[in-house]
Amino acid sequence: MPLHTLLRGIGWSLLLGGSLAHGAVTVTLTPSSATLRVGSQQKFDAKVDGATTTYSLVWSVNSIVGGNATLGTIAGDGLYTTPAVPNSPDNKVTVRVQVMRPPKPPETAPVQIAAKSATVYLQNPMPVVSALVPAVIKPGPYVLRILGSGFLPTTRLYINQKLTEFSFVSGGELRVSGTATEQQVGDLLVVKLTNPSPGSATSALALAEIRTFDQMKTTVAEAHRMLRVATWGPSPAAMDRVLALGVPAWLDEQFAQPPSSFPDTLLTKPLEYTQEYAYKLALEGPDQLRQRVAFALHQIWVVSGVEVDCAEAYIPYYRILLNRAFGNYYELMKDMALNVAMGEYLDMVNNAKAANGRLPNENWARELMQLFTIGLVKLNLDGTPVTDAAGNPVPTYGQEEVMAVTRAFTGWTYPDKRPGNPTRFNPAYYVGPMEPVQDLHDTGEKILLDGYRLPAGQSAEKDLEDTLQHIFRHPNVGPFVSRQLIQRLVTSNPSPAYIGRVAAVFNNNGQGVRGDLKAVVRAILTDPAASSATMNASQRAIFGKLQEPALFVVSMLRALKARVTDHPFVADLSSEMGQRVFYSPSVFNYFSPNYRIPGTTLYGPEFQVLSAATAMNRANFVATLVTGGFGSSCKLDLTSLRALADEPPLLIDRVNRILFGGRMPKALADQILPAVQKAPSRDEKVQTALYLALATGHYQVDK
Repeated sequence: MPLHTLLRGIGWSLLLGGSLAHGAVTVTLTPSSATLRVGSQQKFDAKVDGATTTYSLVWSVNSIVGGNATLGTIAGDGLYTTPAVPNSPDNKVTVRVQVMRPPKPPETAPVQIAAKSATVYLQNPMPVVSALVPAVIKPGPYVLRILGSGFLPTTRLYINQKLTEFSFVSGGELRVSGTATEQQVGDLLVVKLTNPSPGSATSALALAEIRTFDQMKTTVAEAHRMLRVATWGPSPAAMDRVLALGVPAWLDEQFAQPPSSFPDTLLTKPLEYTQEYAYKLALEGPDQLRQRVAFALHQIWVVSGVEVDCAEAYIPYYRILLNRAFGNYYELMKDMALNVAMGEYLDMVNNAKAANGRLPNENWARELMQLFTIGLVKLNLDGTPVTDAAGNPVPTYGQEEVMAVTRAFTGWTYPDKRPGNPTRFNPAYYVGPMEPVQDLHDTGEKILLDGYRLPAGQSAEKDLEDTLQHIFRHPNVGPFVSRQLIQRLVTSNPSPAYIGRVAAVFNNNGQGVRGDLKAVVRAILTDPAASSATMNASQRAIFGKLQEPALFVVSMLRALKARVTDHPFVADLSSEMGQRVFYSPSVFNYFSPNYRIPGTTLYGPEFQVLSAATAMNRANFVATLVTGGFGSSCKLDLTSLRALADEPPLLIDRVNRILFGGRMPKALADQILPAVQKAPSRDEKVQTALYLALATGHYQVDK
């Protein structure tokens, strides 16, 4: 296509009055060079000096306007996107910007008045292994599928440190054939990938295990561990279900469960009724995984009843969490941006553009970035901070970006009770998402993160959509969200490798989809690092997490088949232990994900609400529960335990299976046995065994 035809299609981007320039026109291109891994982007900025006439910028890669799939592409705003593999000569390309003025008769084509070039050095991608399929291999011939991203035909595959041949399927899949022998039963296949130069890089280790046919069955310990991290606690019925189906099929069943939600009858009642019903769903809901993930998301996307003490507002907010728990993170972001409860809590609703010396409220924009999506510093894929030449973390944004994002979200109000577009801010009303008032929206140009521009003149809807998409695409979102979900479900101190594997799934679920929470949750729960079974002693010592009060109470009730008829007592107990559900003290959650256990370098978010007083409340709750102190409000089914009371070793073994999945430490069992033997009655023997097991850190810390 002739250049002048292309320019007519693009349009003249910068209009400057006056005649042609008499002096020299110069263009500065920033940066002048860049080193990029394939699959990433770089924003180039062009500054033109000395021009006094209409001109346009034309971007090219290796002299091809706009670039192509082989060299990488460049957009009209200077955003360069690398190719899928570095296959250009010398693994580098030239990005060029031309300053063109329109033709003057007798000229027939635009004329270049300045140009500048930058060199982009391309590096191979970082190989990331997100899954090995199958993760468990039976003796005999097998085909192992290695799934992930960043794979090349020249990738080197090592299994148990031995260079191994493979079949290249795609950039997201390799296959290797082998034969497992009976002598290898119990061994691990340790998989590692290395991409060559330029930019040589090595993946984290991935593990597959060789087991016999009998070992292929889900064990009690495996079932119990999965239920500890994926539900509100193992119940006997849930244990039977996992053992019957196996973990993969049980997860599939849970993902397919429709959400159990709050009835509309609660909308007109005080919020405490909604709180109580949430405990009912946690105790009895068939969609246990959804309920647990929704509660985890609630602790990221916080709305607190301390300020939004209205069920009519709060229930639609929590329904979003339930409905989007296995959906796409972008859709969750958009739903939350327009949710009235969130709008009230973080001051987005009725937030007008700047006028008469008054500036719009920054609260929503700031927390959207800081707490819900990207955090304060730039992150590598594994969650470690990106640092500058001096070793200091690189911030993700500053005050100017906060203000720009704030302006992008101005002009939204409560839903209109009548059909039509509101022309002024509405009073409080909670049926449906917020609606735009265009006259109160800031339509000026906005410069968001990393120089990304929202053009002037856009509607409130368009600015909101573009801003959310821009933030959603930020490379921080995957590791930032993955770390917090791992903390809420599995362990307070996930390794960078664990975070990196999950973040890779967030970035690409294997089918090119970003933000697939179903895939992310599955990756979190099935990752080798989600179980302490294969860990050494030092790794096991820092693995797991303290049960937060709500989970501590509910998991115990589920394990002991409690019949609860008065749910307020459950809510009150959790509050006494430091967690009043739905009433977070601030937008920073009930406890901070970055809280460190005093005197250590370890993260322990739930320890922030553990004190001498709340620890005593935990012990008192256990004592009251196992001795029947809650009366008709809560009845335990201890039939199977009473039947074993005359045989203390068998009783302790049964308590071990119910509460620990057979993993009670022997030292703890040895301490419990003499106390049970001394108890004078059968009921007291059961109560003693339960109290001494439940009141310990061995039970209260999920491992």
